[in-house]
Amino acid sequence: MKVTPALKKELADWLDTYWTTYLKGDIATWATFIRDDYRNIGGTKEEILNSKQEIIDYTNSILNQLVGAVDIRNRKIELIPYGEYMMVNEFTDLYVKIESEWTFYGPFRMSSLLEKTETGWIALHQHGSYPDMKAMEGEAFSIDALKAENAKLQAAVKQRTIELEQNNRKLEIEAATERVRVQAMAMQQPADLGKVNKELLHQLTTLEIPGLAGVSFYFVDPDEIVTVWDLSSPGNLNDPHSYSFRFDSKKYPVLGEFVGILKSTQQDYFILDFPKDKLLQAIEELKDIDIKIYNNFKHAVESGALLHQWNPAARITDGILSIDLMIPPTDDTKTIVLKMAGAFNQAYQRFLDLQKAEAQARESQIESALERVRTASMAMRDSSALGEIIYKLYGELTKLDAKLDRCFIMVVNPENKGITWWMAGQEGLLAENGFFVQMNQHPSHLMYLDNCKKRKKKWTYLFEGKEKRDWDRYGFSETELARLPEPVKAFMAAAEKVHLSGSSDQFGSLVTGSFEPLPEEQQEIISRFTIAFNQAYIRFLDLQKAEAQAREAEIELALERVRARTMAMQQSTELPDAATILFQQVQSLGMPAWSAGYCIWNEDKSAVTLWMSSEGVLQPPFKAPTTDDELFIEMRKGQEDGNSFHVVEMGGKKLEKHYQYMRTLPVVGEILDSIIAAGHPLPTFQIMHHAYFSKGFLLFITYEPVPAAHDIFKRFGKVFDQTYTRFLDLQKAEAQAREAQIEAALERVRSRSMAMHKSEELADLSLELVKQVQALGVATWFCAFNIYDEDPEGSLEWGSNGQGTFPKYRTPREGIFLRYYEAGQKGESLLINEIGEDECPAHYEYLCTLPGVGEQLLKMKGDGIPFPASQIDHVAFFKYGYIIFITYDPCPGAYDLFKRFAKVFEQTYTRFLDLKRAEAQAKEAQIEAALERVRAKAMAMHSSEDLALTVDAFFVELRSLRVTPRRCGVTLIDEETRVADLTVTTATGDDKSKKIIAKLKLAGHPVLDGVYDHWKQQKEFHPVLQGAEIKEYYQVMNQQVSFPDFASDEIQYGHYFFFEEGGVFAWTDMKLSEVELQIFRRFTSVLSLTYKRYKDLQQAEKLAQQAEEDLVKLKEEKKRTEDALAELQVTQKQLIQSEKMASLGELTAGIAHEIQNPLNFVNNFSEVNKELLEELKAERLKPNAERDENLESELIHDIITNEEKINHHGKRADAIVKGMLQHSRSSSGQKEATDINALADEYLRLSYHGLRAKDKSFNAILKTDFDSSIVNINIIPQDIGRVILNLITNAFYVVNERQKAESGKLNAEGKIYEPTVEVSTRKVKDNVEVKVKDNGNGIPQKIIDKIFQPFFTTKPTGQGTGLGLSLSYDIVKAHGGELKVETKEGEGSEFIISIPLNN
Repeated sequence: MKVTPALKKELADWLDTYWTTYLKGDIATWATFIRDDYRNIGGTKEEILNSKQEIIDYTNSILNQLVGAVDIRNRKIELIPYGEYMMVNEFTDLYVKIESEWTFYGPFRMSSLLEKTETGWIALHQHGSYPDMKAMEGEAFSIDALKAENAKLQAAVKQRTIELEQNNRKLEIEAATERVRVQAMAMQQPADLGKVNKELLHQLTTLEIPGLAGVSFYFVDPDEIVTVWDLSSPGNLNDPHSYSFRFDSKKYPVLGEFVGILKSTQQDYFILDFPKDKLLQAIEELKDIDIKIYNNFKHAVESGALLHQWNPAARITDGILSIDLMIPPTDDTKTIVLKMAGAFNQAYQRFLDLQKAEAQARESQIESALERVRTASMAMRDSSALGEIIYKLYGELTKLDAKLDRCFIMVVNPENKGITWWMAGQEGLLAENGFFVQMNQHPSHLMYLDNCKKRKKKWTYLFEGKEKRDWDRYGFSETELARLPEPVKAFMAAAEKVHLSGSSDQFGSLVTGSFEPLPEEQQEIISRFTIAFNQAYIRFLDLQKAEAQAREAEIELALERVRARTMAMQQSTELPDAATILFQQVQSLGMPAWSAGYCIWNEDKSAVTLWMSSEGVLQPPFKAPTTDDELFIEMRKGQEDGNSFHVVEMGGKKLEKHYQYMRTLPVVGEILDSIIAAGHPLPTFQIMHHAYFSKGFLLFITYEPVPAAHDIFKRFGKVFDQTYTRFLDLQKAEAQAREAQIEAALERVRSRSMAMHKSEELADLSLELVKQVQALGVATWFCAFNIYDEDPEGSLEWGSNGQGTFPKYRTPREGIFLRYYEAGQKGESLLINEIGEDECPAHYEYLCTLPGVGEQLLKMKGDGIPFPASQIDHVAFFKYGYIIFITYDPCPGAYDLFKRFAKVFEQTYTRFLDLKRAEAQAKEAQIEAALERVRAKAMAMHSSEDLALTVDAFFVELRSLRVTPRRCGVTLIDEETRVADLTVTTATGDDKSKKIIAKLKLAGHPVLDGVYDHWKQQKEFHPVLQGAEIKEYYQVMNQQVSFPDFASDEIQYGHYFFFEEGGVFAWTDMKLSEVELQIFRRFTSVLSLTYKRYKDLQQAEKLAQQAEEDLVKLKEEKKRTEDALAELQVTQKQLIQSEKMASLGELTAGIAHEIQNPLNFVNNFSEVNKELLEELKAERLKPNAERDENLESELIHDIITNEEKINHHGKRADAIVKGMLQHSRSSSGQKEATDINALADEYLRLSYHGLRAKDKSFNAILKTDFDSSIVNINIIPQDIGRVILNLITNAFYVVNERQKAESGKLNAEGKIYEPTVEVSTRKVKDNVEVKVKDNGNGIPQKIIDKIFQPFFTTKPTGQGTGLGLSLSYDIVKAHGGELKVETKEGEGSEFIISIPLNN
């Protein structure tokens, strides 16, 4: 036996149950776990037991000691297999309950030898033991002895506990003191003394001193200033606070009592007693010192929480340590206070040492910070670095723990009393060049001036209330402080008050702003930093002077660069480049221009064109009148007044109004929006600097005054005057060169037009036109010329995109084309039409729908050439139409060019018309020759078969005239039958042709119907087929005549031209022009003569052939008549018998299906029983001990059940066979009482399964509705059965046929057809009706009267005799009944058998 985790768990669960029942005293259950020959060996002689009964008797004898008094805990088990047995060793702890307490008694071991039986595990042998020398005879456990030992032990423990507690208290006090010492030694800075105090309070609390209410330190300095550190407040040991007062024994007799003791005695420990009256006096003294502490103590006394206080105290360095007690102190308290005072003295001495070291470090820190400022000052390379020095000052001050909001350097201008502010804060340096605040009468400004004048080394100023709010409003709107970032302004304005601390010297003041007053020490630091800044500012002034000299050299170099670029200009288009160089040079000189540009007057200065660069981006030029806006009026007035330089400042509402006006100008709104979108808001204040020259002025826009730049702006104005003069000279030279270039391009177009030899070359000329226009630098996307012809509905157009030419196409006279046409008719020479982004997509979507041009545009799109998102149409008119030039961008400079090309093209088109006239004459001669060749072919026909040759010649001649039909032919139409005789030549997919002669009925498709109708009316017919219509048409056609359908065509055009007997037709994949249609009409007149000759030949051939055929027919007809009479007599007898056998055949397949089901059941259950018997036999052969009687019983029961099912299905098969025999025997002619419902139901099923046996794909819905009130009626069952079978079989046939015809199609309701046959019976007065209903196609009205006639059938040959309904009709009549039919075409039929109940 193998030990597995599962086995171990199984045995652990068994042991749980074993011990639970034993310890609860459930002996009956517990006894089931041991064998009758069970043996047990215990720890005593009387515990050796040799049977199950002995162990039960023994257990019952100790039951009162066991139940509820013994427990086994902490069990571990060990499993040792012994063959088929298992040894289980248990190691546990034994507990007994003594006076309601569970007491550990000792370890307990139990060894059990177990055996696995059918009912589970059972114990054979057990041995248990535990160490117990106290148990008396007859006792399981020695409880009384254990109690006595416990009492003795408890007394000894109690005495020892007292001793340990006394020693422990000493250790606790020493440990608490040590913890305070450790905290003291861990001090790194003076502030850590607070941690020591906190630890001291914590240790005092931990020591649980009776009545402890607080802890205080009293320090007295040489000036008798008393400082009190109170680590608590009445009722709250975690509420530290401190206060100070000068010792005065008269003013503070109670509070000063500590000081008096310190002076009068050298005691290390003493106790002060404060009864209630003394407490009240002390509280009144506190009122003048600290109101919060006063209130706390007063509330404690008045509420009764503090009525008497004792203060044991110990001397410490410079003071006293005192604890507050609510009860008198003990000796233990004295020990604690003295030890804690000693520990605190160590901490306080370390505090003084650290304080001294910290002061030395602080001085070193300050001096290092000052040295870093001095070093940074000396490292300045240019005056702009002054801002960095200011930020350095702020950084060093904050490193020195100054709680600053920001730091200011204020330099006073002695001339105008203005002050330049440099400001730094958490955000960094807020302006490199500072903010200028002009002289004003605000108190704070006057205070800065006064302090600077007096060179006040240390001063403070509280900035709050109305004074601060007034300054914020003024400073942030009327001075350069308005340029501060909005978040900074908002933050500064939000503060209710600001404490300013400053120091003033030679050049100005160093000022700090904070939300709390700065300590004296930090004010002294600011004073020292002011001296360091003076050195930096002197260095700044020296650098400023050197920079001024370098600046002049830099300006002259920038001007020289502009002059050099100006003289290097070769074309007038280089002016923007020269202007860009000018602006770059201005920017390189550090001019703070928000925008700059050059502006050119028109002749009378009524308008100015501006080329501006904003935020470094060159903007499109725009034109502005100088008569409307205040600023533009000022610009013009400045030059008219004779100024060479003019400055205009503008802000607030005026500037806002100016920008609103600018948005009304073309282009400007978009420029401003692009600047804003790039993250550059429009200025709220700006200064315009105008440097005038002869033709205009340079404009520089800044945010702030730049008086130092005025001279630079003037000098650049003079240089740009030279630039613009050179620009005008180049412009004049370029205009002359441009004219020569244009004339050359026009001449090339004229030359190409004069070289035309054919009118088709006009398309090539459109490509030449595009090339020449593009060569002249006009970026066209497309060019075309539109010619008005005789068609009032549209015009012809030739176009090119510069990469090739579009085939000629026609534009309708609607929409945009109508607008262009009407403009030309009004005599306009040029029309400009801008099609924006909101219109352009719809415009091209419309163009793509137009024949010809649409296909070309879609092809371009497919090739990856995108349509324009917006475009400008330039329409230049001439005598015969117009030329259209499409560009992406405006090109006003090309307007005159477009007009000149239109005039040249008028000469070109005149040449085209001459060529076209000559070509028309040649074409007419070619057509006439082709017609003559077809006439000759027609007149050469000798028989009707030669017609195909004539049609073939027609096909060939059409192609020679470049008319390429898919097929063409001639047809003769029979009016009565609608049948057309076709003679056709058709193209095939391999560029060959094929001749077809066939007949085609002109019906079944709209095109075929249309051909017939138009022939009747003798009107031309031009059908058009697109997409799926092509395939659908050829599917109908090819049922009669097989034509190649060219199904890949997207569109096919039909053309029918009629004469009296028929017509000429052709199908093409392109729409025919009017010229091509006219060719067909002329061929039609020729082919009508051909068809008349064909008809004459055909008539003569028919008469000759008819005479021969008539003689042969007479001989054949005589013999056929004689043979038919004999066959008819034999066939009639055979058909009647055949009909009877057919009904039996229908039943046979159904019966075979019905009988197969019970036979399958019999076979299946027989196989199952065979397997069950084999299993039963195997079980019976096993030894008795191993046999499973339950399994045998189940097997026998299953075998019997299966036999019953075999018997049931056997009887079912027998009944089916008897029914089959009854049906198959000949009718006796005797009527029997018959259940008509059962008869109808049986034949319905037999017929259905019979049909399914022949056709597995057939399915139908079967519905029955039998009237249960009908009793058995007297009929001949075989005969009536045949009638019902015949009607049901017919019903299945018609629904099957309809299902085949409509397979997969949806009806008008959107559903798929479902075959349904319904059989019902009902009692109607004295008759019984049997109805057979189907949802087939119904019976046409024209044959409804024939269906009961012998030999009439609608089924295909071989599928019906035509006798079924006839015989059924006779059988029903013989029963005195009636057989009727109700039908509706397209919905189905219902046959009704009506038989009298009594017949």
